Amino acid sequence: MNLGERGIDGRRTAIAAFAAAAWLACAPAAAGHPRAAHDERRSPAAAAGAVDRAEVAALGARHAREHARGRRGERAARARWARLTPQQRQRRLRADARQTAAINVALAVRTRDDTGDWEPTLHKLPDYAIHASVLPTGDVLYFGDGRDPGVFDPETGATRSVPLPGLPAGTLLYCSAQALLSDGRVLIAGGTLSAAGGAGPRPSGLKYTFLFDPWGQTWETGPRMQHGRWYPTLMKLSNGDVVILSGYDEDGQGTVNPQLDIYRPGDSAASPLVPFRAGERRPGLGADHPLSLYPGLFLLPNENAALAGPGQHDSALLDTTVARDRSAAPGSAWTQIQANQASTSHYGGAPVLEPGLNAFGGSWNVLLVGGASSGDTTGVTPAQATGDRLNAGPGDPAWQPHDPQDDLREPRYYTNNVLLPDGGMVAVGGGAGADYRPPTPAGNWWLGDTPRQALKQVELRRPGERTWRLGAAQQEWRTYHSTAVLLPDGRVMSGGDEKHEGPGTVPLDPSVRRDSAEIYWPPYLFDGDVCAPRPVIRGVGRPGPAGARQWATLSYGESFGIFSEHVGAAPARAVLVAPAAVTHAVDMNQRVVPLAVSDQEPGGGLNVTMPATASIAPPGYYMLFVIAADGTPSQSRWVHVLPPAAADAERGGRDPVPVTGPWPDPQPRTCTPPPPGAPLPPTPKPDPLTPTPNRPQSVEPARPAQAKRPAKLALTRAAIDRRNRRLDVLAPISALATGRVDVDLFAAGRHTRLQAPIDAVRRRVRVQNRIPAAQASRGTGILTLTYRGNRATFGQTVRLRAAPRPAALVVRRPTLSAGGRLRAAGTISSRARGVVRVQLQFGVGDDARILRFSAKIERGAWKLDTQLTTAARDAIAARAGTAHSTVLFTGYGPARMRGEMRSYELLPAP
Repeated sequence: MNLGERGIDGRRTAIAAFAAAAWLACAPAAAGHPRAAHDERRSPAAAAGAVDRAEVAALGARHAREHARGRRGERAARARWARLTPQQRQRRLRADARQTAAINVALAVRTRDDTGDWEPTLHKLPDYAIHASVLPTGDVLYFGDGRDPGVFDPETGATRSVPLPGLPAGTLLYCSAQALLSDGRVLIAGGTLSAAGGAGPRPSGLKYTFLFDPWGQTWETGPRMQHGRWYPTLMKLSNGDVVILSGYDEDGQGTVNPQLDIYRPGDSAASPLVPFRAGERRPGLGADHPLSLYPGLFLLPNENAALAGPGQHDSALLDTTVARDRSAAPGSAWTQIQANQASTSHYGGAPVLEPGLNAFGGSWNVLLVGGASSGDTTGVTPAQATGDRLNAGPGDPAWQPHDPQDDLREPRYYTNNVLLPDGGMVAVGGGAGADYRPPTPAGNWWLGDTPRQALKQVELRRPGERTWRLGAAQQEWRTYHSTAVLLPDGRVMSGGDEKHEGPGTVPLDPSVRRDSAEIYWPPYLFDGDVCAPRPVIRGVGRPGPAGARQWATLSYGESFGIFSEHVGAAPARAVLVAPAAVTHAVDMNQRVVPLAVSDQEPGGGLNVTMPATASIAPPGYYMLFVIAADGTPSQSRWVHVLPPAAADAERGGRDPVPVTGPWPDPQPRTCTPPPPGAPLPPTPKPDPLTPTPNRPQSVEPARPAQAKRPAKLALTRAAIDRRNRRLDVLAPISALATGRVDVDLFAAGRHTRLQAPIDAVRRRVRVQNRIPAAQASRGTGILTLTYRGNRATFGQTVRLRAAPRPAALVVRRPTLSAGGRLRAAGTISSRARGVVRVQLQFGVGDDARILRFSAKIERGAWKLDTQLTTAARDAIAARAGTAHSTVLFTGYGPARMRGEMRSYELLPAP
């Protein structure tokens, strides 16, 4: 159903249909209503699967029969599960886990700085993380229906229950929305007053607001709204107020609340909110259509807000100044974007305010990915991969023509799109769409008739790029009702989805509520397959002791120093990242704000300037990251961003100071050891209940031989330790490589031959061997690494200089366009001379092919931009496996500068 092709009544019907589909996520049952709110009022016959007379009266006989079939289907599924032995249940779950592990094994040819990695530990949560908010304490507040919210500590994995008192009987907190206020508290508005079939055929919304204090971990009730809201949106304004709009009201008839409420911090719970009429959005009052549920609304640098999805008709600008004017005419704050619209609707899509690496004046672009084009609840509605982009200013706003570059690799329904501090993105989870076919509809948790394992893989988008690539796979399914948030240390937490135990399964005991959290390490935390050294922030606005955790108060337009060690000679960056407050794949306040760097003191830190206005970074708590030249972020420091007067008062009139020089006691950059890969589950024993002697033996067809691939050998360290007379080599290598690597050192007229085993767990070659005193005394020599290959990989030889001084080779990932244009660029130490060599490696048949190019080093930078020949393009097109690129600096003798090499997968297997 295309909402852009129907009249207003048809659009209302479509919105209501989508809401009905979405609401089924608010129930543990596969086909219907929250057990606590509805089933307990049923007759025993209706609860057992018969038609409910109350549903016939409220919904009609046909709809009531569909609900009854759904209840019977769920009972049948539970009965089938109950008939399985414990061993059979475990076998099903292990089979699913093995499929996930197989994905990650297949990815092992790519190092973790390409794919990232998931920690193998599943952290138990006592309630479902359908809503998740990152708190200024570093913890994560999560809740499902609100009866047992919890606080999760991502550093320890511990959880603490923080029950919400005073929630009226029969009401549920989920299907609300939340936002962090400027003082760090969490504002929650709306929720579920009753399920469909209760007050009416549609769900009805709560009028309540609630506030959570992250430091005292206590709740309080906020002011009530005039009408209820179920699936609303909350967006913070430049003055710290919060706009509340959309959502079903309390009548149970599927009426979208057209009013606009504004919560002001400090509003008394005794005084109800009075809607602002200028922000009303209903037909005849400045808008052509009612709002969809959970509409995308993003604050822009000019204080307008962009309405972008999920429906194609959700395309407008909200003048927030007019919206707050009590004397303005009803609906006058809205202006429709009439020129064009998104290429499709994105119900269940993931909208974000797209970050820009140099967008110091704020972002104007909204990106919408995934979701479904329709809210149909009568059959199968498949997910889509489509990406659409709204350029909301600063001139005339317009939807851009659809560009396939923006499309995800996999169609995803209710994926969570998380902004990363380096300017990249990661899409986590998502389902295959919605399935409402009788007799046992999967609803919005559908994984496909054959579950698509790729939905467990993240999708990654690099900073400054628009294309997506698949990364590591998590253990659990995370479809509808899942959440994902950026943590203060740069990792990503994934949780939620009350049906993530697997396709076609139900909880062993329906009374047991259980969820889990998984933690993802993005690629920027790795250097090859080992941990990446990270910048260390020792103070913000003024110096602090090593390891200090103090936060600073900052204001708009002011300059301050970030006292950060080991940012190096190459340019570093700094960003503010707003803490997440996400549910149902939407977070209107998620944003990455780059800070303008005025100068850099190597070994001392950065001097930066804050955004000019609060419309670029609304007041509140932010995570401040320093990003090294190679893209590796520091752990964040919490900063409190306030208007000038409030900031001066909070910091006692002290102004922040700049960085003026290096630290007197420099310490080495450190990195946290990455987690081990998730182990492959053991193969289950044969089912003792199933006879096997007479079973015909299956004959597995012969599999074609796997195409050979480059070994993806890299080199991050090649030094000679003169004092300890040791050769120190660290060389990441792909997991397909096996055996040993020959290490030959030529120095002082002598030749030393060593052999190093390939560490399959850490995916690397490590050498720390003593060498003759004569060679060690020179401190430099020619090093040759030789990997002879195996049945899966080609051999590879690397020849470069071993020396004490690092080359600081930084590479922006090489790209090869469809037309055969090869581009690569980066930086290197200003002392480096010569060229940087770029090679393309791939296999054609049984032969390894290598194409070699070079880029001249000029003033600490290098760049390659070349067109491949027709013959080279044809050879690459004929490859059997992947194509890799290696970027190599062989070293520079006069400066005793060692060689370094980086390796990347350039093209996947055809």
